[in-house]
Amino acid sequence: MPSGFKSDRRLFLSGDKSRVVEAADKSAAWLFASKGSVIPSAEAEAYSLECRDGKVILPAAPAAEPKAAKKGEDKARQRGGDKAVNPRPPDREKH
Repeated sequence: MPSGFKSDRRLFLSGDKSRVVEAADKSAAWLFASKGSVIPSAEAEAYSLECRDGKVILPAAPAAEPKAAKKGEDKARQRGGDKAVNPRPPDREKH
């Protein structure tokens, strides 16, 4: 008899195969276990999975790092530049 426990739902590996995730997770890429399949003890231990009351318990997801605030471009300076510093070229007279 294989040592391990049965999966109560479909579980997937993330794209980099570093963790087990739910089917609805954006990072789900590889099928890890289908409903009713046996998850070997070695794999359960490797991915820190537990089984309580017939339900597979996944480890807590790592906290997402906050995205760095992007500084927007200063479009006013980019388009026309500073008119006081960069006056109209001499060959373009005002009509």
